[in-house]
Amino acid sequence: MAKPKLPPSVLCLLLFFVAFFAKCHSQEKKGNEGPFPGWISNYSPWSLTVAASSIDRKFVSQLVLGNGQIFTGVAINNFELIGTPLPLIWGGNAANYSAYSIPLRSRFCDPGVLNSHKVKGKIILCEGIGDGSEIIRAGGVGVVMTGLHFEDYAFSFPLPVTLISKQDIAKLLEYF
Repeated sequence: MAKPKLPPSVLCLLLFFVAFFAKCHSQEKKGNEGPFPGWISNYSPWSLTVAASSIDRKFVSQLVLGNGQIFTGVAINNFELIGTPLPLIWGGNAANYSAYSIPLRSRFCDPGVLNSHKVKGKIILCEGIGDGSEIIRAGGVGVVMTGLHFEDYAFSFPLPVTLISKQDIAKLLEYF
């Protein structure tokens, strides 16, 4: 009686598990440049291949000023602030002097430099980029930061954020 022949896909899976449990495995990451567009390939059964992907959309966020001027930036926001008027303050105008901060430092919104009495309940304009923790610590409800080179990337933050260009930051500073 002949032994049953395993299909190649099952055989490869078995070889992967043998290599995996023998601690002889590796991981590979691949883009979308496999043998055909959108495909990946791997010929070694001991390697686990993880596909990367890309999307063709942007995560747009907007800042609308009281004078109707609109600044468009990028960020992933899970917050509903549409139509909610909130005061805006420049980080340089909210220096925490009791912590020996000055406007030249507080404009970047670094940790410990903002006066919580001045920023509480406001959106803060920061000329630097951070994770938003200083804004939360100081009682702010949102932040506008320099997006630097993140036009094609979007990040999520623990509070409403928009990342805008340095040119737009300069225009926004004229608002004050």
